[in-house]
Amino acid sequence: LFLIKVFFIESSKKTQLTKLKENVIIYGAGVSGLITKRTIEKDSNSIYKVIGFIDDSPKLKNTRLQGFKISHTSKLDELIIKNDLKSIIIAIQNPDVNFKQRVIDTCIKHSIKILTVPSSKKWINGDFSTSQIKNINIEDLLGRNPIYLNPEKINKELTNKIILVTGAAGSIGSGIVRQLSFYNPSKIILLDQAESDLYNLEQEI
Repeated sequence: LFLIKVFFIESSKKTQLTKLKENVIIYGAGVSGLITKRTIEKDSNSIYKVIGFIDDSPKLKNTRLQGFKISHTSKLDELIIKNDLKSIIIAIQNPDVNFKQRVIDTCIKHSIKILTVPSSKKWINGDFSTSQIKNINIEDLLGRNPIYLNPEKINKELTNKIILVTGAAGSIGSGIVRQLSFYNPSKIILLDQAESDLYNLEQEI
């Protein structure tokens, strides 16, 4: 009876973990993408469930990798809606800049979390683990090197000014609003269609 009870408890845990996993697509059906898939599947504590791949190469379109369908990056919109995607993992090492930007823009439009896999040179002792899958840096979202501005010039431009921020409740907009508050503008006008998030930001500021 004891063994049956233990088996039942462990089976229930596995079922609950499976239900809690987020559907995720891997961007990049090359070696890095394959290693990412295998690493996620081996990690029993991973919150991700791989359901397929997308890739820039037209040659890989509608082929399969270890049983998972490879779709072209242009199909990401459809895949997000069809599969209730929560996240995408960028595992492609040298993506086409235009395709990568299109993928990022699509994810932002659907509020999909963008994750990235570091290059193999940054893997710990040559091994890759799910703990190394991180949220993408803002520099990667921009697709260029960050621009560092002169604080004195910014202060001169913003102090005692009335400033309108559109999309103020979003992740980038709210970050801008928080930064603006340090420069003592006379008024900040927050504009967004997300009423609850806008209210929360207003209360915070």
